[in-house]
Amino acid sequence: MAKDKAIIANIIRQHFGSGGFLIDAVLTVSHQKWEPLSAVLARLEAVWESLRSKPIWSKLTKELGIIGGVRRLEVTLGPNGWHPHYHVSFLCDLPVAQEIKGRTYTTAAADVFASVTDYWAAAGEKAGIKVSLHAQAAVALVAAADAAKAIAYNTKNMGYCDKPNSLTPMDFLRIIDQCGHSDAIHAAKRRFTEYAEAIHGKHTLSLFGAARSLKKAVAEPVAPSEEVEPLGRIAPQAWSAVIEAGLREEVAQVQTREELAATIMRAASFSGYAATPSGWLTLAPENKTVIRIKSTPQPSGGGT
Repeated sequence: MAKDKAIIANIIRQHFGSGGFLIDAVLTVSHQKWEPLSAVLARLEAVWESLRSKPIWSKLTKELGIIGGVRRLEVTLGPNGWHPHYHVSFLCDLPVAQEIKGRTYTTAAADVFASVTDYWAAAGEKAGIKVSLHAQAAVALVAAADAAKAIAYNTKNMGYCDKPNSLTPMDFLRIIDQCGHSDAIHAAKRRFTEYAEAIHGKHTLSLFGAARSLKKAVAEPVAPSEEVEPLGRIAPQAWSAVIEAGLREEVAQVQTREELAATIMRAASFSGYAATPSGWLTLAPENKTVIRIKSTPQPSGGGT
């Protein structure tokens, strides 16, 4: 994941540096709660292949000036079942970027959304797969001034989800490792096994067009020390507040005890507390080096 982040960030910086423009889209297909992940993934892949076929892809790229892109596969499990989806950053060339910038943001966003949505729906129809209105595309225009935001969006990877009622494959592993309830552990193992089998051999990161040529050699990520100690321990009640406040990813990225304490305080504030309640967070001694945070297992099995 660290290597993928470096590759994506490098591509986006270079593209913006040459005056380009990004169109970020989330592409999905409809799914039912009872469907296996493999079936939903197969439909998603089929619609993507259809999108990339002629004449659909030729028309889309000409209309939006697409010269390449970065595609990431993410998989979550929510109330409506498995939800695999593509986060796609279309790299657009300078002439089209200038034309889009000439419109108001609202008008440009609406026009681009309509284009991506229409072509995604057409791809589904060509593949014989129904793409419902709420599952076609969510689109954002990203100007060079928002390069940092674009890099952050495109390097979230698969470890965390900002929806409190959705779980990622990494969440299943946390439940297996930290939860004290056997039924929850059994369910998490079953789900993670299904994910591992369905995802085997697939690329979670794909580059096409100009993105391939923009890819440069990047330094290998620094391996964490074998001596790993936690920054602190988060109690179950605090972890629930973290999830409700959408702070899971922030907690995972803190580097110091102070940052961890501040993030838990934000979660407490979101839950209506004036200060962090006693027992929510136990910080490690200051001489400990940290890159990992654990939550306390719950005997009842609620949360991770």
